[in-house]
This record gives sequence, structure tokens and C-alpha cells, in this order.
Amino acid sequence: MKILYLCTDSYGGHGGIAQYNRDTLDALAANVDVTEITLLQRLMPASPGRIPDKVKLSKLALGGKIAFTVSTAIEMAREKDVIICAHINLLQIAFFASVLRNSRLILLVYGIEVWESLGLVTKFFLRKVSQIWTISDFTKQKMISWSKADGKKFRIMPNGIDFEKYYSGPRPQYLVDRYKVDSRSKVIMTLARLPSYDRYKGVDEVLEAMPAVLEQSNENIIYIVVGDGEDRKRLQDKVKALSLEANVFFAGRILESEKADYLNLADLFILPGRCEGFGFVFLEAMACGVPVVGSTLDGSREALMNGEIGTLVNPLEIDAVARAIRDGVYKKKGVPSQIVYFGISSFRARIAESLKQI
Repeated sequence: MKILYLCTDSYGGHGGIAQYNRDTLDALAANVDVTEITLLQRLMPASPGRIPDKVKLSKLALGGKIAFTVSTAIEMAREKDVIICAHINLLQIAFFASVLRNSRLILLVYGIEVWESLGLVTKFFLRKVSQIWTISDFTKQKMISWSKADGKKFRIMPNGIDFEKYYSGPRPQYLVDRYKVDSRSKVIMTLARLPSYDRYKGVDEVLEAMPAVLEQSNENIIYIVVGDGEDRKRLQDKVKALSLEANVFFAGRILESEKADYLNLADLFILPGRCEGFGFVFLEAMACGVPVVGSTLDGSREALMNGEIGTLVNPLEIDAVARAIRDGVYKKKGVPSQIVYFGISSFRARIAESLKQI
């Protein structure tokens, strides 16, 4: 099986979508029925790292929108059995490629990008799609509500967690020293991008809950926000307005290799958002044995198995967020056994089964 894979970023990219694409590509490369994967991605801000032998990365496609379009046109002249479109914004070009080669077309969707109507043209292109892989049922239902897409086309493909990269361990000493964490300290943590358009992540709500948490706690509560973006300045100003400078730290963007260390520093991971498609970082935190708090309003409840392996709160209720923090920092750390459902081997098995069906 020869595959053409179109995406915004994967190897060398940052964030959850790039990680999902890397995991998907690795799973496809590990599949014995797949002989070749041609990867066209628009962005590669960092070194790509290890790329499987079956994956052929087109450097031409990295040259911008025109170069990406030209690269796709070149690939249209070559035989492909399956075309995987890893973002709805690339569906138009993927549609024409699949029509020209008479290839099966798979669309990957994640969250907010498909929660509202994208118009009649997109609905037309969706008719050609053989399967839609989505990370959550929440996103599936949101997309069906406007697209009227056939529910039978959807395959639920939640993120897969690599337990060799994320595991429970002691607090790393270099981070203990950096943030002056002592035996009385309780660390809560959020890992998220901080662009202005991503304010739905819930950092504001945690900051607004912090005064009440500190007032009713005898512990030294530290809140560390990991991630960066242009909204960081606004959030830092909010910290000053709330007089939280001694308790809130912004770590900025960290290396992928540091994520497990940061999570093992935490006593509680919290991301009470409103528009999370799934929330891969919840799995990373739970794999490190950290109790988690997610939202009742978005797809993160599926990562927490509807509250079975984590706490769910309504982020619009600041008192509830404060209670979840106060209770959560005292919970015993440990990896929930149910998280094996999200293991990378299960992820690869789901992809293999969907390829067989197609």
C-alpha cells in the first residue's frame, strides 16, 4: 500500500497535532501492508529527528503554500492507494489528488477546527472521503451536527501514549532548585500553548481560582504554566493584578525531552478548558502518575474516561475549579491501570484495523 500524507506539521513540529501526526506516521510505517509513505508537510520549525525508513519527506513542500501545492501536483502523477489529509484546511487539494488517482481518501480531524460549519464547498469535498479519523466522539458529534457526514465513516482514534517516554519518577532536582520547591510545596501545572486565540485552555480560570486556594491552604501552592505565546504578557499582567507573583511561574516553551521531568515535578495537572478536542497532555500527565483535572465542557472528558481516571469540573464555575485544586494536590500519585487503553500499541492496532477496512 502506497500512501500520500498531507499535513501542516509533524516531524520537527510543536504541539499536539504535530505529535499526533508523528504517532500516526510511525504507526503507518510499522504496518506490514504499507510499503511507502510520501510525506508532504508545510512547516518544520525544528530538526525532524528520527524518521522511519518508509517515510519519504519532501523538502520541496516546506517552501510555502505554492511549493506545497506544486509538490502535491507532482505526487498526483504517481500511483497512490490511499491519501491521508491530516487537516481540514488541506481537504481541497487532497480531494483533487484522490479524484485524479482514484485513491481512497482519509481525513483526520482533531477539535475546534471542525466544530462549526465550514460551508457548502467543504461539505461537497467530504463526499469523497472514505473514512474520517477523529480523536474523540465529542469532535465527531460536533462535526456531524453541521456537515451531516455519514457517521459510519468515522473512526475514533484517541491519542496513543508511549510509556517508555512518560513514566512516574521522583521530582527532578534541577527543577526543584529552579522553582524553589520544598517539602511543604504543592505544585500544580498546566502545559499549553499561549497564543491569544487559544485562551480557552483554562489558564485564566486557574489564576482566578488561586486566591481562594491560597487563602484556604496551609501549603505553599505553586502554579507553573509551561508553554509560550503572545498571550503570555497578558497572563503575567493578570498575575500581578491578583498579587500572585510569589506563587505563579511561567516556564516558557520547553524541550520535548523535558516534559516528563516537568510532569514528575507536579502534584496536580490541570487544564480546565472549553474547546479541547481531546487533550493528549492529560495522558502524558497520568502516565507520569500525576492526578489530573479536566473540563466537563469539551473532549477532555474522554481522555479522563468521563471522570473515571481524573476529576472533571465546569471551568465557568471558579469555586469548583478552586475545590478541585485543593482536593487534587492531596491525592496520592499513581498511574491509573485504565490508561493502558490509550497505549501506543492500542493506537497502532486501531489504525491497522481501519486500513484493513478501507
